[in-house]
This record gives sequence, C-alpha cells and structure tokens, in this order.
Amino acid sequence: MSSDNTFIVAAFDFGTTYSGYAFSLKDSPTDIKTNEKWYASSGLLVSLKTPTCVLLNEAGEFLSFGFDAEEQYYSLTGEEKHHRWRLFSRFKMALHNEKVISHSTTIEDLQGKPHPAKPIFTMSIRYLQQHLLKTLELRYTVIKESDIKYIITVPAIWGIAAKQFMREAAIEAGIDSKRLKLALEPEAAAIWSESLGHTLEDQKFLVVDIGGGTADISAHQKMSDGSLKNIHAPSGGPWGGIYVDENFLKFIRSIFGENSLESLKSDDMYDFIEILRDFEMKKR
Repeated sequence: MSSDNTFIVAAFDFGTTYSGYAFSLKDSPTDIKTNEKWYASSGLLVSLKTPTCVLLNEAGEFLSFGFDAEEQYYSLTGEEKHHRWRLFSRFKMALHNEKVISHSTTIEDLQGKPHPAKPIFTMSIRYLQQHLLKTLELRYTVIKESDIKYIITVPAIWGIAAKQFMREAAIEAGIDSKRLKLALEPEAAAIWSESLGHTLEDQKFLVVDIGGGTADISAHQKMSDGSLKNIHAPSGGPWGGIYVDENFLKFIRSIFGENSLESLKSDDMYDFIEILRDFEMKKR
C-alpha cells in the first residue's frame, strides 16, 4: 500500500455469475472484512456474494442489482408484466468472447434483446461501490472518497481491450482513476496463498482459478527474497461453471426440440426461470 492518504483498500470481485467485495484498513491489511451478507428467497438463502444481474425498468433506467433484481423480475414474470423490463445476467463473458471491444459492444438481456454493454457494467460497479460506502459508513461513521483505494479483479487471460473497458466502466461509475487499480485474479490468489506461508523457497506452484465464466491457470515460483515470479504466461479459457448450465440446456433441447426453450421463454418466462433456479440449487 502506498504512503498516500489511503485509509481503506476495497476490492471488487466482479464475477460472471456472482459478485461481492472485501476491504481492509491500512493499519491492519490482513484483517480482511467481507461485504454484509445478501439475502434471497425471503431470507431463505444467505450468501456472501450476490448474482451479477442488472434489472432495468420500463424506461430503461437502473432499478436493482443482484438477488433483488432476480426476485423483482421473477415476480414480474409470474404476473406476465415482465415484457418491457430487462434483466441482464452473465454479461461479463462478453468481454472475453468479443474479438473487438468498443463503445458499440452489446450484450443481450434474458429475452434476447441487445443493449450497449458499457452502461450495464457501469451500473453494476456503481451499485457495488454504493453498497460498500453504506457498509463503511455504518462501521466507521465518517468516510471520504479520498480515503479509499479501489481494486477490481479481472481474469489474467483477458486482453488489453477488455481490461481497458472494465477500467473505463469503473471510472464512469464514479471511481477516481487515480485511486483505481486492476488486479489479475490468479495473481491475487497466489499472493494471498504466499501470505499464509504455504510455499517454500524456490518452490513452484500452479494457481487454478475456475470461476463462473473462465478458468485461469498461472504458474509461479517463490524466490529467495520472498517475492513471487511468474514462470509462464497465464493460460485458460471460457470453461467456467456457466458451461455446465449451457450443456444442461443443450440436453433439454435434445429431448424436447431445438426451439423448446425459446418457446418456453416466450410463452412462460416464469417457468423458464424456475428451471434455471432449480438447476442452480441442484448444483450446490
């Protein structure tokens, strides 16, 4: 941590499927505190992370994020009032899948309608930042923006354009560019593992980070001075948990027909979401 006026370092884990954050104080950097728990299904589900979902209202304005977005949209589908509302989820993979990333990059909502990607990323980061600030205000009473340094973790296999896109979205969300850093997810894991004393001098090790969207693999070596050396370029690919879901949906199509799920989404979005939620619970 630098010798500036930073009082708190906060890290956002902006995931493909779930997101959350953690923070620590300058005087006790290893005493890491996570976000307050999120609740879903009327309190029946408690989680340290919330779904990476954004709900826009009929006017195209931000309404909610995470479990709140899912629950509100779920309720709307039960009443067949969801058609002009837009739910976006699992959109982070757009930054990996797109060969060219720009301000014109689009993502699709749950109904398959396109929307510019940048505003959705910006809304998500802004929500996490505001949630963090409320948590800090409750714990420490007086917190200024200049007290906080922000870290956003990104996959090591992302290209320069994807990382720059994420940085721009964070700045547009209101984070000061001078107080923002991007950190590679597997490198952050390697540094934390090293801080726990799990590695010996000259020892080589792999970090395999299998997330919701991507699998990141990095190779490191602990040097004699205690530092970590990258001994191979990070590798990996789009092999995260969402591809279990995709193959499950392919399995359903193989039984009921190629257009079965599209017809279900059109005729009864409530039941389609119920299938996805039930499968998610079975995976756990």
